[in-house]
Amino acid sequence: MISALPLAGVVLIFLGMIFLLLGGLFLYDEYSKKENEDEEKKESTKAGGVIIIGPIPIVFSNDKRLLEFLIIIVVLIFAVYLALLFL
Repeated sequence: MISALPLAGVVLIFLGMIFLLLGGLFLYDEYSKKENEDEEKKESTKAGGVIIIGPIPIVFSNDKRLLEFLIIIVVLIFAVYLALLFL
């Protein structure tokens, strides 16, 4: 007899793959539509990210405001981690 839990896990994995594929297709469609509009008007893109290697966070961004937001997010993540670790 097959348990429902492993089957649910496999179904969720396949649903996730399908959603990623559909999301990529929709993004490509939107990108191709906006490509012509972007040639007429230039916008600056703000990007940033967080890499957590063990207890050391590495935060990077090309915008100061976004960098501050990411630092706040990292502090909140560590606060939740510590709260769950010691409770």
